Parts: sequence; C-alpha cells; structure tokens
Amino acid sequence: MPPSRRHANTRAAAVRHRSRPKGRATRQSSVVGLVGLVVLLVSSVWFAPVEAATKKPTTAKSTKKTTTQKSAKKPSIASLSANRAKQAKLRKQRITAAANVTALKGEDSQVARTLSALNGDLKDQNAALGAAKRALADAETEVSEALQEAADTRKAIDGLSGVRQAAAIDAYVDPQVSRLNTLINTKNLAEASRSQVYVEVGNRDRADTLDQLLALEEDNRLAVAKAQRAQKKRESRKAATAKRLASLQASRSRTEKYAALVDDRLDNALYERERLSDIDAILAKEISGQQRELERQLAAARRNGAKGISGSGGRLPDIPTGSTNGIVVAASIRGKLAAMLAAASRDGVYLTGGGYRSSAGQIAVRRRNCGSSNYAVYQMPSSSCRPQTAKPGRSQHERGLAIDFTQNGRALRRNTSGYQWLRLHAAKYGFFNLPSEPWHWSTTGR
Repeated sequence: MPPSRRHANTRAAAVRHRSRPKGRATRQSSVVGLVGLVVLLVSSVWFAPVEAATKKPTTAKSTKKTTTQKSAKKPSIASLSANRAKQAKLRKQRITAAANVTALKGEDSQVARTLSALNGDLKDQNAALGAAKRALADAETEVSEALQEAADTRKAIDGLSGVRQAAAIDAYVDPQVSRLNTLINTKNLAEASRSQVYVEVGNRDRADTLDQLLALEEDNRLAVAKAQRAQKKRESRKAATAKRLASLQASRSRTEKYAALVDDRLDNALYERERLSDIDAILAKEISGQQRELERQLAAARRNGAKGISGSGGRLPDIPTGSTNGIVVAASIRGKLAAMLAAASRDGVYLTGGGYRSSAGQIAVRRRNCGSSNYAVYQMPSSSCRPQTAKPGRSQHERGLAIDFTQNGRALRRNTSGYQWLRLHAAKYGFFNLPSEPWHWSTTGR
C-alpha cells in the first residue's frame, strides 16, 4: 500500500477511537486493528506487483555487476581487430614475397627463406584456427550455462506461481470476513490476539513469497537475454572459425605446391650429387651442405600439416639416344649439342660432361638405399633413404634433355670460362641453365 494511504487510514482510526466511549475501547481497537490487517493483505496481493515493478531485485543488480567486472578484464574489440589486421598484413607480405621466388630456379638461400615464410604462415594459420576453435568452445559453454540458468529460474517460478494465484483468489473470494467475525465475537481476548498474530505472520510470508517470485521473474528475463546474446556470439564465432579454416586450407595448399617443387629441386640436387661424386667429390660435398636448410624447411612443412608434398617417381621408357664428344643425350637434341660444342671449341673452350642416365639405373640405386617395395622405390621421401637418394623418373637427365658440363675434369663453376661462354651463347642452341647449378644445362632450364 502506498505510504499516503496507510497514513490516512491510521489517522482515521485514531479519530474514530477518540470519538467513541471508553467502555468497549479495548475490544473495538482490536477489531479495528484486524480490519487494517485485512486491508493490508488485500493491498499486498493487488499492489505488490506494481511496487515490485518499480524497483530492480538485488539479485539482478549483483548479476549485472559481476558481468561488467568480468568483461572489463578482457582486451577491447578494437585492439583485437587491430592485432589481427597487423598479422594478416604481415602474412600477406610474406606470401607476396614467396610468390616472386621460383622454387626450382632460385638461389638456395632465397628458396629456403621463401619456404620458411610459407611455413611461418602455415604455422600462424594453424594457431589462429586453434584459437578460433577454443573461442567457439567457450561460446558453446556460455550458451549452455545461460540456457541452464534460464531453465532453473523458470522452474523456480513455476513452483511459486501457484502462490500468486492463491493469494488473488483468497482476496477475492474470502477477504478474511469469516476470520474477523470469529475474532470479534470471541470472549477470550488472549485467543483473539493469538489469531491476529497468525494472520499477520501468514500475510508476511505470502508477501515475501510474492517478492521472491517477482525477483525470480526478473532473473529469468535477464537469463533469457543473456542466453540470446551468447547464442549470437556463438554464431559469430562459428563464422570466424569457418573463415580461419578456409585460410588454413589456402595456406596449406600454397605451402604444399611450393614444397613439392622444392622436393623436386632436392631430388635433382641429389641426382646431381650422385652423378658428380666420381667427377668432383668436393662439389658433391658442397651440394649436400647447401641442401640441409631446404630439407629442414621441408620437414617443418610436414610437421605443420602440409601433407603429400613429396611427389611420386616412376620409370621412364627407354628413349633413342645419341652421343657427341662423349656426352650421351636424347637423339632429338644431339645435333644442337654437337653444334654448340663445336662453336665453343672454336672459341678455345673445351667442354665435356655427362648426359643421359636411364631410369633403370636410378631404380637400382633406390632399391639399394631405400628399400625394395614400390613405395620405397617410387614414393618414399628421398631424405628417408640412407644415404639420401633421388626418386627415379624425375630428372631431366633421365629424359636425355640435360647435361652436366665439366671443364678440365671438374664441374663448371660460375668463375670458369666454360660457364661464361655458355651464359652468352647456349640459349641460341636451345640450352638453359638452372641458376642454382652452374654446371647443369637443359632444354627446359630445369
């Protein structure tokens, strides 16, 4: 009941009490008090929802405060977005730089740095996806907890909702009239006082229950709103996780393609090392040292999830061959090679070397160093063999289209007259250098 109304009732009762005779004052005052209690009960039933609606329950306030305190500890959305944008920019720069370096023809150091950049991007994408999955799992937990909280408050409301209905019905159907008559007509004042106390206690309990019901309804409203926010966050994080997965797959595809070319490069280098070991042992040792960083980066790519980066080999069919100046090549290029060697000789540059090598010879070496199964011979990574051995069917030498040139019994270096002459004239005859190997020239530059 509003305070003004309660005060008015109290003043009216006081005036009536002073205007009446004192003969039955004590008994009548008790009756008046009971009438006031009845009015208070009816008012609490009909006006309590209005009063409760004007104030927020303590439970709801404490919940909001706790939520605010927790969110204050988290980094701002703006800072997280800026950090992600910075990381994305750095990754894009690394990928752009990687695209400008050819895996087969670049310098060893350049190829190693490119593969390292791709590995770094792949690792970052794996980490980003892991973080997105963890964030999604947290959102799922938050949704579950919020829905459970809403269900719990709803259950408690359902358990107390009967109290409100009973109070309204009692106030309408039986507004304490029979109880007042009993109290007024009793001759035992002590018994009347006890009955009045029971009525007052019952009224207070009912009012407390109604207040509790209203508080629970507010808590339920807040819990439902919290669950809706959590569900929106979950959907947002699902989309973010899907985006991260797509980025990871793109990064993995880029890394696998580049690493497959690097694997080809390593196989070619191994092939060259095997061929040159009898001609130039020092160069063969240098080749082994130069490839270690590339091998390390390839291993890192596999650890980061770039599967299938090692291509399969195979046995190439025998081809018609021809020989000029002791160099065996495919018959289709023998005339061009002969013309080039003759021109170099006229300029005082005398070149020899090795050309064609059948796949059968390389298969025999793989069986000896890698194993006898088809997987060991044609698919197993060359680095898994002891010693490392190139796969058959992947070298231009096995097609008869490549020559490893020597001069004065040693493989060409960049500072030799043979290399300098080839750099100026070989393209006219259809031969091109593999930049990382100054001695290696072929019709494709590989």
